[in-house]
Amino acid sequence: SFFFFYNITLKASWELDKSDWVYITYNSFGDVVKQIHQPKGLFIDNFIPEKDGYDFVGWQYESEFWDFGSNVVNENISLSAVWKKFYIIEFEVTGGKQVADLIVYENEAYTLPIATKDGYMFDCWLYNGTPYYGNLALTSNIVLTAKWKKVCTVTFETDGKSIEPVKIVEGEWLNLNTDPNYMSLKDGYYFNGWLYNGEIAGDVEVTEDITFIADYKEIEFDSSL
Repeated sequence: SFFFFYNITLKASWELDKSDWVYITYNSFGDVVKQIHQPKGLFIDNFIPEKDGYDFVGWQYESEFWDFGSNVVNENISLSAVWKKFYIIEFEVTGGKQVADLIVYENEAYTLPIATKDGYMFDCWLYNGTPYYGNLALTSNIVLTAKWKKVCTVTFETDGKSIEPVKIVEGEWLNLNTDPNYMSLKDGYYFNGWLYNGEIAGDVEVTEDITFIADYKEIEFDSSL
């Protein structure tokens, strides 16, 4: 027993009893990214991790996704992050209208966009100089470059039936002699063909904007009949 001959004040010292607490461990790619120590019977935070090149899907416990809105923790648990790998395709349009990056998820099919450029027709995408149609599984981010074909305008000057201008891809041939759509009729005349540089043009390889001029011959009638 103790005997005190003066007044004293005693203060209680408390230690929180954590014998009934549980550990929640968050794991990602084999590493512990977060650990919580809390009392039993409580909800836990839905911690959202980040990793370059991956979309976070959720947390799994024993192969089932953890429901943070209804599940409480009554024992030590270890959660595993579920990720979805993706790759990014960038597009260089070389003067065309900008095309947004395409996100492609691993092992999923994807469709490449079609680019546009004034005065040109889109041909295909090139990857390292080779045509690329999105038929290969991606293993890394890639950059595709647009390949273009120039579009030429062909116009027709006539004194008779008008012919609308046409768009022809550079390097293609235009058949003026056998296609009836390119005949220009004129009363009292027969259509003789199209002039280019002063000569009747036949099949023409179009390499630039070009104008043809209709050539007519007057129909002669035999007055003796």
